[in-house]
Amino acid sequence: MYSELVFYLEACESGSMFPYLSSNSNVYAMTASNAYQSSYAAYCGTDARVDGKLIGSCLGDLFSINWMEDTEANNISSESLQTQQATVIRETSASPVQTFGDFSFLSEPIGDFEGDLNYVDKSTMDIDFPDSIMALKDYGLSAFRAIHDVKEDLKEKLGVEKKTYK
Repeated sequence: MYSELVFYLEACESGSMFPYLSSNSNVYAMTASNAYQSSYAAYCGTDARVDGKLIGSCLGDLFSINWMEDTEANNISSESLQTQQATVIRETSASPVQTFGDFSFLSEPIGDFEGDLNYVDKSTMDIDFPDSIMALKDYGLSAFRAIHDVKEDLKEKLGVEKKTYK
């Protein structure tokens, strides 16, 4: 099994998954939102480009981006779960990050739970944060608008509208 488990869950209303997680379970969970609110997509619309090509999807979620980029930007053998938790809660301003379960091992380094990554010096990172975020439930309409806005020809715009509404 496991001696201690850390679980990060990204989903709308993700706080609904752990309300009964025991404080002596050796399981710590952090979720993107509470049981009633959406989480927020990021790198959407015109920010969703891969190799310069608009892909018509969101590339991430604000909560997940925050914990992963924090992991990459810090020394995982010394940054504690508690420090990462504080950072993720502070940086994930659009949804109420929640924590559940056993907090007795939050002083342990994130590297004990997130794998064997090499330390990445912050000064070498080229992070381009998203210009906007949106509730995941609003993504469909936003994606349509982004595709519609990048088309230059009126005929292409009408073609996208027909294809989208079929």
